[in-house]
Amino acid sequence: MADIVLIHGAWHGGWCWDKVAAALTARGHRVLAPTLIGMAERQGELHRAIGLVAQADDAVAALGAAGLGEVTLVAHSYGGMVATVMADRLRPRVRQLVYLDAMVPRNGERVADYTGPRAAAARDKAATQGDGWLVPPMLTAAQLGLDPAAPETAKVLARLTPQPLLCLTEPAPLTQPPVAARSYVYCAVQPLGIFERFRDAARADPAAWRYFELATGHDCMLTMPGTVAGLIDDLAAPP
Repeated sequence: MADIVLIHGAWHGGWCWDKVAAALTARGHRVLAPTLIGMAERQGELHRAIGLVAQADDAVAALGAAGLGEVTLVAHSYGGMVATVMADRLRPRVRQLVYLDAMVPRNGERVADYTGPRAAAARDKAATQGDGWLVPPMLTAAQLGLDPAAPETAKVLARLTPQPLLCLTEPAPLTQPPVAARSYVYCAVQPLGIFERFRDAARADPAAWRYFELATGHDCMLTMPGTVAGLIDDLAAPP
């Protein structure tokens, strides 16, 4: 049995891990899949000062409240930013980090450093229109790797919620070297053009990374929950 923490990406909530968490729990693991502050069912806590650091610190507090010990920390997409900051604060309680098609920041880097012109335009629009600090969901069903015609896809898209702009523009404050045990899982179908730099870095350094690819789109925890759970189960096994 292992203690496993699942960190979701932008616009999502802990709900996106339901099937993965259930499969891991059935295998005997203790699983925590917190919704980051201000997201999904926690929209009532939303305010403009919520950024990367606030979400990371809130998730650290959730981990402490759950009474977990040494953890395998799994992150998807933007959640890689959050999990990396969490790991920096939680040493030595993080046994390993698993990045699922996720960002892997270095000290001082921001989500905005990795995304292209379309994302920058959406951030600029959010900063100048409406509330001025909320970025609406930017990815289509196809970009998430979901079948646009499937009935379940509409339900998923309806659950996505706006992301505070500061989450995408606040630098990652890191003070320690990376966690020694790290794995990168790249989703190879309809790549978004964001995560290839992290894929390439992981593949180029087998001494520092275990590398895997999945034949699916970006939201792998929704498209291949059984496969994702099996991979996490394997990685969480004692050495």
